[in-house]
Amino acid sequence: MLNLGKSTEKTHEMMMEEIYSEIPIYSNEWTNYNPSDPGITMLENLSAFQLLQYNQLDNTSNKVKQQLLKMVGFEPLKGQGAKTFLKAYNLSKDVMLPANQRFMLGDMCFETTKERKLSASKIREVYLKVDGEYKNYSHVIDPEVNVCVPILGESPKANSEIYFVMDSVPEPNEDSIFYVKTDNNLKRNPLTEKEHNRLAKIKWECYTELGFRNMSVKDDSECFLVDGEMRFRMPQEKAIKYYNGTIDGYIIRGTVEYASYDIPPRVEYIEGFLLEVFQKETAASFFSYSKNQEVRVSSERMEQGYYKVLCKEEKQDGYRMYQEVSEEYVVEDERDKGRFFYVEHNDYGEFTIHFDKKRFGYAPQFGKNAVRVIVYNEDIARKYYLGTVLGYDDQEIILPVKNVMTDSFAILAEREAEDGNIIYDFVKPNRKEDGELIYYLFENEGKIRIVDAGEFIGAKLYIAGVATTRGEDGNIRENNTFKPIGRNLKGVVFRNPAKGFGGRSMETLEDTRKRYVQDIKYPYTAVVASDYEKLVKETPGLCIDKVKAYVNSATNTVSVAVKPFTTEKFPMLSKEYMNNLRNRVEQCRLLSTRVEIKNPVYIAVQVHGVIYVKQHYENMNEEIEKVIREELDYIDGDKNFGDVIHFDKLVRKIEAIEGVWQVYDLNLTPHSHNYAEKNGADIVPKDNCLFYPGNIMIEVHTSLN
Repeated sequence: MLNLGKSTEKTHEMMMEEIYSEIPIYSNEWTNYNPSDPGITMLENLSAFQLLQYNQLDNTSNKVKQQLLKMVGFEPLKGQGAKTFLKAYNLSKDVMLPANQRFMLGDMCFETTKERKLSASKIREVYLKVDGEYKNYSHVIDPEVNVCVPILGESPKANSEIYFVMDSVPEPNEDSIFYVKTDNNLKRNPLTEKEHNRLAKIKWECYTELGFRNMSVKDDSECFLVDGEMRFRMPQEKAIKYYNGTIDGYIIRGTVEYASYDIPPRVEYIEGFLLEVFQKETAASFFSYSKNQEVRVSSERMEQGYYKVLCKEEKQDGYRMYQEVSEEYVVEDERDKGRFFYVEHNDYGEFTIHFDKKRFGYAPQFGKNAVRVIVYNEDIARKYYLGTVLGYDDQEIILPVKNVMTDSFAILAEREAEDGNIIYDFVKPNRKEDGELIYYLFENEGKIRIVDAGEFIGAKLYIAGVATTRGEDGNIRENNTFKPIGRNLKGVVFRNPAKGFGGRSMETLEDTRKRYVQDIKYPYTAVVASDYEKLVKETPGLCIDKVKAYVNSATNTVSVAVKPFTTEKFPMLSKEYMNNLRNRVEQCRLLSTRVEIKNPVYIAVQVHGVIYVKQHYENMNEEIEKVIREELDYIDGDKNFGDVIHFDKLVRKIEAIEGVWQVYDLNLTPHSHNYAEKNGADIVPKDNCLFYPGNIMIEVHTSLN
């Protein structure tokens, strides 16, 4: 039922008309279609029963459909904000940005997820070193120059080195984000999270006071194969400048350990020292701390002054609400004591919250999540009360916002403890522990449904964390200008060198069902030839041009001929390519089936002929030869492995040329008869053979007619 759409749009009469039309396909002896015929009666009953079944399936509740999808491993994908990177131009020194620092693009908000350092470092130059010689590729750091560069050379090889030369670098153990934009005109399959590039490997190092030291690198560009970020972790040793007569500055060096690219990587531009931001608008968030004397809060939203502080005084106890007082608050006797704190404003978005048990009589314990600080924006600060848990089944509560992100959402539940004091609990959606408040969040609609009230009947609910996203709208184009909110950064311009990516709204149940239907149609297990062809053609990270799978029944072997898309005239499969393809099909083949990956065989076809053209069309040789070459070109043309050269089709194409009167004589001969044979005037190739035009000798004569 999960792979069926709406089925009850057909009436019983419409179904019977279809049945009548299909009877002759299965039997030419059945001619009596009257209701009195027992066969027709049976078909009427069966079709009516099928219609009733379809109607039952169509009226199945969404809850049942959701559980069925969950049983087969499909649940609605959560909504998530798009991600992009910002480059700060005209920044003279490093700046610390608080969590949830906002950057506006029109009315769309992008934020930092936590406290981040905005680096003023810049890439000054880029060099490639091959066989001891340096090539300057520094124009790849200029966004105005749209010229793709073979960043590792036209023929990448081991021991080549690429140098990023910088005017300064981050401190030891800090991260830097670079972004690489590659030539997107190539026929390269996208890489998946589980599949990685095996065509090359690069070792990255930074020059430090102790010489070159290895760096930890997360390379989503997969050695410059695709667009993506490169996240460098600085080594423990302090970086120093490097000078060798050509290079002068702080450097990050990449050394090619091996390279077997199908097409040498070409890079359009590289941008360094970027700030990672996500498309979301945080209306409320909470920060957790283990300290019990003072906590440092980094939050741009806290500048608006709407926040709450809750603390645990005993490990197994709930949270208690603390009240803010001034630093000068005077405690003269026990009556002046209480659950108090005071706040010190250090810098923009930087606050320190102080506790003092000796002075105020109360303070949080030291332990995990002992202190939690909830920060609201002004709008949610006026709407954070949601209602009371009444305890009946499937109680629904409407939230003040829609398009909520599940990962950012949390509820603060206020209830009375056994000792009569008020305690608070932070409750996230979809928790399933005994006694917990269990609820489901409907992201798009902006509501929650309480599945099990547990021990929280009568509790008052407040928003503790909520952020909204605009889903796919956040997948913006590159090179937009962003406006920072709050912080004074005069003259600094923020642009995104990378597109926004990954933004999506939460899937509806119908979207999940469609994803399931697409998944069951995908050939994860290869059975027929087309399954092998699809799997090989879509191998992540490779440029596959042509594929042909064919079976040898005697040996129960499936052979797959593969032509890679490369810059070579007659491309062959490298060892790494072979390994990639074998790994791909080995995961999907039937246990009793052997699979072989075959290199293409290229066979030239010689052409001799005499063609008559009309008067005044004497200079037709080039045009006729062009048509012949296009028809015989299996390497760059649309023809696939094993396609037959049909003589009559080629003749018709030649005679269709304006000015051609008649193909008087035409002879096609394959260069090798081991992989191709003649069948009459046609040429039939082997299944792993590709033709290409050889010598073409055409005599053109003018017809007297």
